[in-house]
Formats: sequence, C-alpha cells, structure tokens
Amino acid sequence: MHNNLQLLYFRTLAKYHKYSYRYKRNIKSGRFDELSRRKQNEIVSRIKRLRSRLESLSLQLKLGAVGAGNCNACSNCSQF
Repeated sequence: MHNNLQLLYFRTLAKYHKYSYRYKRNIKSGRFDELSRRKQNEIVSRIKRLRSRLESLSLQLKLGAVGAGNCNACSNCSQF
C-alpha cells in the first residue's frame, strides 16, 4: 500500500509541476490573458486541486511511515 501511495504522490507531483510551469510560462508571455475567464479559472482550480491533493498525500505518507515505525518498534520489543 505504501508503494501505491508513493506512486500516486509522485505522479501528482509531476502533474503539479507540469501545470504550474505552463501556467507561469503563459503568464509571462501574456497568453494567459488571451484565454477566456472560464479557461483561466479551470487552469487555476486544477493547480489548486493538485496542490491540495499533494498536501493530503504527503500527510498520508507521513502517517503511514509513523505507523510502520511504531509497528516495527512493537514487534522488536516483543522479541526481548
């Protein structure tokens, strides 16, 4: 399960970098202003959704790591 979360996290991170790079490039070139307001909102909301998903996945990975560490610690203590 942890590997699936990592895979999902890194795929989402790649999408976030891709879309945010395109967004910044379009802002710089002035192309973003040529888009309709609806399209601008779609792009911004997509980036916001990806960022919130990354935060959620990051928290899940941290909790999973802590949980796995606690599980390993308990199993090591029971051996002594």
